[in-house]
Amino acid sequence: MGILEDIIKYKMYKEYINLKHLEVIASFIMTMIAVWFCLVNDLYNNYVHWRYIYIHISWSLSIAMLGMLGIIFASISLVINILNKNIVSAIKKINHNDTINDFMTTFKFLVINVVSCIYLNLMIYFINNLPIGTCEISKEQYYVIVCFMTYITTFIIFYLVGVINNVIRMYFISHNYSEINTYEKTLLEVANEQRIDFVILSLIKHNILSPNFVNELLAMIKHMDSPNEKKVEEYIRNYYKH
Repeated sequence: MGILEDIIKYKMYKEYINLKHLEVIASFIMTMIAVWFCLVNDLYNNYVHWRYIYIHISWSLSIAMLGMLGIIFASISLVINILNKNIVSAIKKINHNDTINDFMTTFKFLVINVVSCIYLNLMIYFINNLPIGTCEISKEQYYVIVCFMTYITTFIIFYLVGVINNVIRMYFISHNYSEINTYEKTLLEVANEQRIDFVILSLIKHNILSPNFVNELLAMIKHMDSPNEKKVEEYIRNYYKH
């Protein structure tokens, strides 16, 4: 399934306006501050004086967004290492929803936003480097651009922080799942040993199995040429020494 299909499937576009999330609230606040700053300083009519600041900001943001892509890819690599088959299986047993794919789609969503922001900032950079008057826009268009770029930039920054926080939480969750799996395996091993002991005692009691079965078992292990023969022998001797 493609990136856009995943974003539509998991309704990631709602993230832009979900007021329950910090990144949306922060984006609204920063956008209002940016508009207020532009109005107070009349940046539209004083474009000539602010032109090189626009150039510097758009170029710096493009470089910063490229750095963000590196952080995102590093986070994806970490998640892939965390989510082994056992962890994925355990998560699916406990949570039948498509949790993992939903989580991984947040990275796709973030990458699309970052790449789009890089492209838009580079466009702003090159347009501002054109001779003055080459590409004029109305005051309304100017403020639409200011609002959009401020909102999307702030959104990306805070969304990235949220995604990294989720990666850290995923690490601790996977650690807990690992402990659960280890506990389940240990419990199963103990249960199997007790079951085998019961079977052996029953066989000895009914004269089906010789009381000297330990020596016979050790002899069989020697003939099997196991790579861990010594350890297995030691374990059996210690286990049945009573």
